[in-house]
Formats: sequence, structure tokens, C-alpha cells
Amino acid sequence: MQVYLSSSDLLTNSNTILKGAEDNGVGFILESNGSPVTLLNITNSSKGYTNLKEIAAKSKLTDTTVSIPITASYYVYDYKQS
Repeated sequence: MQVYLSSSDLLTNSNTILKGAEDNGVGFILESNGSPVTLLNITNSSKGYTNLKEIAAKSKLTDTTVSIPITASYYVYDYKQS
């Protein structure tokens, strides 16, 4: 099993910057274990993406919940609008 994140709210020509509901020049980026998360673009799945967690086939899961640490940070992508 592999775990990915996807979004249709990615900034144009980016697969790491999420934009908010309002286009105010501010969005956010996600990090996992200190590295930026590359999201799967719902409208264009040809871009790369980050595998956040991989569980080998036939491996025994001892927990019903699997934790995947994610950190979100504000990101200004257009200073003229922010």
C-alpha cells in the first residue's frame, strides 16, 4: 500500500504549492520529515508526487491507525497581492 496526497487547488505549474480559496497571493506548502511534499495534481496526474508511506504487501499491521507526520507552512507566491 502506498499513500499519496492529491489536490485540485495547486498553484498553476506547481505541484508543491497549494493556494487558498481566495487568490490573494498566499498559499501553503506541506512537508514530511523535513522535505517538501509533491502532490498529485488531480487535473494532470503526469506530474510527480511524494510517497508518504509505504506498507509492504502481506506485512502485518499491528495498529489500526498509521501516523504520517505532515507540517504546513504559509507560502507567499505573489507579493503584489498579499
